[in-house]
Amino acid sequence: MKKRWVIFCFAVLLAGYPLLIGFWFPRQMQKKLNMIQVPVARHDLDFRHLIQAADLEWRSLPDSFVTEAMILEEDQLIGKVVSNSLRIAEGSIFTSAMLEEPAQVSDRAALMLNPGQAAYSVNADLVQLSGSTLVVNERVDIYCTIQQRDAVPIVDLLLESVRILDLRDRRGLALNDPEGLGVASVIVLAVNQEFIPLLSTALEIGRLQFLVTDQSWKNEVECQLKETSRVLSYLTQEE
Repeated sequence: MKKRWVIFCFAVLLAGYPLLIGFWFPRQMQKKLNMIQVPVARHDLDFRHLIQAADLEWRSLPDSFVTEAMILEEDQLIGKVVSNSLRIAEGSIFTSAMLEEPAQVSDRAALMLNPGQAAYSVNADLVQLSGSTLVVNERVDIYCTIQQRDAVPIVDLLLESVRILDLRDRRGLALNDPEGLGVASVIVLAVNQEFIPLLSTALEIGRLQFLVTDQSWKNEVECQLKETSRVLSYLTQEE
């Protein structure tokens, strides 16, 4: 009888061991260590990378491992830029020393480009603005005027929904900079790279006009070429 009781107890312990290892022990360890969720890099993040939610994942760490330098909140990471010249490796925690505010980055215009785009700077003195006040992240339609000798000027839409990346005064300062002049001297546009020769030629042989219309933001695709524009033949006649 005693032998059967020993065998029964052993069987109970043997059957309960997986439950002990799988459930009870981890719960006790978590209570003892006080585990907390910490955001880490889901994959390698390169220099000047703009952090999005898809770049983050969460890991459990004992609170004793967490330091004041670590960033624990998602909203303190999204929209920041990687400043570490040595990329942030997959699985790394984040600290404030690794990140910068996009507005404080000197080449921040490049951070806002879509694939295939380039930051194209235009002297504001060479552009007719039709009295409109331009702002960063606004979209404009670009018209071109070609004036030939003893002929009626040719005016037509060239590019639609071109996004403004940045506005700078003649000192190179942002318009909201306390030390700046508050008047745009340079307009930085997000332009598809294949359209840059057209814009450059238009500035050489014609004039540009930026218009803000209610249609600019209705286009899902930025920087669209009007292929039927009457000025195209003048801008490409040397090709």
